Amino acid sequence: MSYSDPLTFLSDAELGVVLAVVAGWTLYVARWFPDLKSETVPCGIFCLQLAFKRERVRAIVKRWTAAGCMPAARRSLLLDLVFIVLYTIALVALTVLAARAAGAGGLLATAQAENLAAVGAGLAMAAGVLDVLENIGLALELSGRHRQPIPLATSLLSAAKWLLLASLVLGALGLLIAGAISGLS
Repeated sequence: MSYSDPLTFLSDAELGVVLAVVAGWTLYVARWFPDLKSETVPCGIFCLQLAFKRERVRAIVKRWTAAGCMPAARRSLLLDLVFIVLYTIALVALTVLAARAAGAGGLLATAQAENLAAVGAGLAMAAGVLDVLENIGLALELSGRHRQPIPLATSLLSAAKWLLLASLVLGALGLLIAGAISGLS
């Protein structure tokens, strides 16, 4: 089965500009997230994302409630929706550029590069969907719904999202570097 580059309407240069602008906005918006870290919740929202167990979720929510952090935690979920859209667009652009670089550098045949661009873009969008689903679980947890399977499902969605994001970023950067080196020879 073959797929095609989903962003063929953009040249490499235009796609690079899109990536730079959206990545910049992504970093800018990331600065707006409230700091939910404390001595009792040292990793902030990440502790809740990867709590897995009802007892951990309950303890985090109890600590944030006592510290008056619940409004900030809820705001972070709303802000995350904007962040998800931005990082998904940036990641789609990055994966497509990486696949194109691998094709242009001779690492992949044109058809393979187009398949990789499509699959990479699809996986980037899947990471965004996982993040939205995770946020639904986090919102339920923040509203007092700590019973299983909500903590487990939320944490599994979060873990899958983080694994997918790390794999896509590292893979795309590796392809960009390999494509650039291959293009020099």
